[in-house]
Amino acid sequence: MPGLAALLLSVACASPPPPAASVDELPAAVPDSGVASGPPSPDRAADVALAAEILGPGEAPVIADPPSEPPPEAVAPPATEPPTPTEGELRLAKAVVRGALTPEVIGRVTRRHLAELRHCFPPDAPAGAIDLQVSLTAEGPVQAVRVVRGLRPEIDACLRSAYLRLSFPASDDGGVVVFEQHLTFGPR
Repeated sequence: MPGLAALLLSVACASPPPPAASVDELPAAVPDSGVASGPPSPDRAADVALAAEILGPGEAPVIADPPSEPPPEAVAPPATEPPTPTEGELRLAKAVVRGALTPEVIGRVTRRHLAELRHCFPPDAPAGAIDLQVSLTAEGPVQAVRVVRGLRPEIDACLRSAYLRLSFPASDDGGVVVFEQHLTFGPR
């Protein structure tokens, strides 16, 4: 059928269509073809007449009205926004420290890794408080993390892992440092 389309196009572009005296007698579609049928509208009468002339006697042209609405399968689903993470804020209280490091030093290192800690809270994370007890070696790396009060097991495990990757400055006296960190997660 590609040849027919090219022929229709070349004829339509080459000469004006003949008068459509008997357009109303031509079917607009082949019966049972699934294409809209009925009397042709005045703005497409010339197309129907031209197709009838090209096809010859006994062959009905099929020129369907353009659909007023696209078929349901052609309609794109409505755009949906990806789920946004919880707009919660993670806040750190001043650490309570036993050992040679100051709460300011503990806070400075912890705040540098706040994005890493914030990553532990999924979009459906509840608001709440978490208390951690963190032990450091004399050289500064985190040796152990204990969740004193948690929020949810997967959040607690993630925070424990994140703290275990942190490293603090070596203690001034060469001793072990233990600090308690209170974190709160909630609306901004």
